[in-house]
Amino acid sequence: MRRILWFLAGVLFICLPASAQKEAPVFEVSGTYSYLYASETKSNFNGGSGSFALNVHPWLGLVADVGGYHQSVGVGAKSTNIVTYLFGPRLYYREDRRVTPYVQVLFGGAYDTRRDASTLAMSAGGGFDVRVAPHVALRVAQAEYLLTRFGTSTQNNLRVSTGIVFQFGRE
Repeated sequence: MRRILWFLAGVLFICLPASAQKEAPVFEVSGTYSYLYASETKSNFNGGSGSFALNVHPWLGLVADVGGYHQSVGVGAKSTNIVTYLFGPRLYYREDRRVTPYVQVLFGGAYDTRRDASTLAMSAGGGFDVRVAPHVALRVAQAEYLLTRFGTSTQNNLRVSTGIVFQFGRE
């Protein structure tokens, strides 16, 4: 975990000076399909997430992300739903007007219907958006490490998303 955070910090440190003078939209709204791999049960979940980012600087956004993931199981077994609600900073590298890579670290909570339990959650990762129109971009890929701790065990999960981003404000 520490290696991931140090790597993200290093990438951000390198990217910030180059992107300091670029314009950015005031806020962004995204909707994505998300795949979640739960390590504890080796389970696959499908779902979606939505996020809102308020860009306070061309290289810094404040993000709120809510996601829901569902796992279907065989006849007679109980399906599982997981809901995440995460908040935190997102750092952008806006060197190119068409492609915008970013990294983020988000903190919040998660709810699991199978356990009927809530817990703290944290995600760290990044992705990149490709602009396809003046105020529309495709979130080509977003990959994150998602940490949850239901019960006494820690779950080291993987969340991969793709979708669409609507940008409002400047540019």
